[in-house]
Amino acid sequence: NHCTYCLIPSIRGKYRSVDAEDIVQEVKGLGTLNELILVAQDTARYGQDLPQPLTLVDLIRKLSVLENVKGIRLLYCYPENITDELIREFSVNAKLIRYIDIPFQHADDRILKLMNRKGTGKGYLELIEKLKSQVDGIAIRSTFITGFPGETEQAFENLLEFLKKAKLFNAGFFKYSREKETASDKLPNHVSGAIKTKRLKKLYSVQKKVVKETNKSLIGKTFKVCAEGFDNDTLTYYGRAYFNAPDIDGKIYFFSGEEVEYGKFYNVKITDFSDYDLYGERL
Repeated sequence: NHCTYCLIPSIRGKYRSVDAEDIVQEVKGLGTLNELILVAQDTARYGQDLPQPLTLVDLIRKLSVLENVKGIRLLYCYPENITDELIREFSVNAKLIRYIDIPFQHADDRILKLMNRKGTGKGYLELIEKLKSQVDGIAIRSTFITGFPGETEQAFENLLEFLKKAKLFNAGFFKYSREKETASDKLPNHVSGAIKTKRLKKLYSVQKKVVKETNKSLIGKTFKVCAEGFDNDTLTYYGRAYFNAPDIDGKIYFFSGEEVEYGKFYNVKITDFSDYDLYGERL
C-alpha cells in the first residue's frame, strides 16, 4: 500500500500471495487446530497477484473443509479490501470465527490522505455498521496511530469521536515513530513527544470507556471458552472466547469445580469484568 510512515514495501518488495495449495498442505500437517490464524501485510488482498487470481474467501473455503481445522481467525485486513462476499462468509461459514482485525490507523480524512490510506472516517464507520448489522456478534479490532505529522487538535478530536461512535471490541494505539527514508519523515509540522504521549493516554481512556460498556453487556451471557492455563493469583483457569485473539486481547478467567483440560472448550457464564478481562463460572 506504500503507507507514508512504513518502510516494509521498500524492504520486502511487492505483495506476494502464497499458493493456495501450498497453504492447504502446510495446514494439513499442523495437527488438530482449534484456531488457524491467517495474517499477512494485508490478509484481505490475498490472491489478487496469483496467475489465476483467488480471493481470501476462496482460500477460507479451501481451509474450512479440512477436518483438522476447527476455526479460522482473520487478522490485519485492510478496510478497502473487505468485500461483501467476505462479510457474507462470516454468516454462512461456521468455521470462520466472527472476529476481524482492521487496521484503520486514523479517522481524520486529511491525516488518512497524508498517510496514503485509501479510506475516510465516514466510510470506515459505514463499514463497521455493515459488519455489525450483517454478522451477529462480530468482534472488530483495530489499531491507530496518533501524533502523525500535521495531526492538529481538531484531527485528533475527530479520531476520538470516531472511537466513541465505532464502539470497537478491542483497539491498540501507537505513537507515530519517525523513520528515515519514509515519505512522512519529510512532512512538515511534526508533533512533539509530549503531545504524542498526552494524546495516546487520551485514546486509551476513551477506548477504556467503550470496553467497559461492552463488558457490562456481556455479564450474564455464556460463551464457549478454550481453556489455556491456570492463574495462581486468582486460583482460576483462564482462556479465550471467539472475541479474544491470542496475545493481543484480554482473557476470560473462570472458576471450575472440576479439573479442566487445556485446549478443550467449556461453557462459561460471565459474572464480572476488570479493565479488559472477563470473569466467570464454568457451567
